[in-house]
Amino acid sequence: MKTDKIMSNNKKKGSRLNWFIGIFISILAAGGGIVALLEYNDSVKTKENKNHQKQLTDWENFSPESLSLGVQNVTLLGSAPFDLESGHTTTGFSNKTTDIFFGCWPQGNESLRASKGVSWSDQGVINFENIKYRKIRDAKFVSKKHKKSKNFDLYYDHKSNVPRKGHVFFIKTVEGNVAKIQIIDYISDANPQVCRSMKLKYEVFPVVKDPPKPKK
Repeated sequence: MKTDKIMSNNKKKGSRLNWFIGIFISILAAGGGIVALLEYNDSVKTKENKNHQKQLTDWENFSPESLSLGVQNVTLLGSAPFDLESGHTTTGFSNKTTDIFFGCWPQGNESLRASKGVSWSDQGVINFENIKYRKIRDAKFVSKKHKKSKNFDLYYDHKSNVPRKGHVFFIKTVEGNVAKIQIIDYISDANPQVCRSMKLKYEVFPVVKDPPKPKK
């Protein structure tokens, strides 16, 4: 009888121990599952944050397609008006579609003159490639006569004192588009009596609204 009782007690103790072990294993398994779930959630959030950040970056760098098909170069000859949208120069004075022309005047003066209906924003010497579309579109454009020339000149000064290489202007064209232009160089003729020419690079964009800002 005693032997049977002892065996019965041992069985009960063994059952309890197995029960405790089972509970412990279940807790560990549940804990591992929770950890795995948390790690999965973290990975999903990290991926969502990266996607959102990329969308924000794309939104901040938003730009419509360039009307000039990218950055272009042009050499402006004296008093030959230039149309930024078409990339064409004409002879004589400006007409309804041309935007700017480079001119030389008595006493060694030079100017970059705007056609009627054109406005501009003087940006000084800045990095041309880093200029984002919104900076051009949202600039404060003006159209006013120069004090010296009494004409609509972006600048008018002696050729020794004109804006130097790298100088940038934003232009709002006759057709209502916007452009960034940069002075690349002034080219002198072998004959000092002949007007210099001006080498520019430029890019033209339509004026459009921003796309919706990405939300989380």
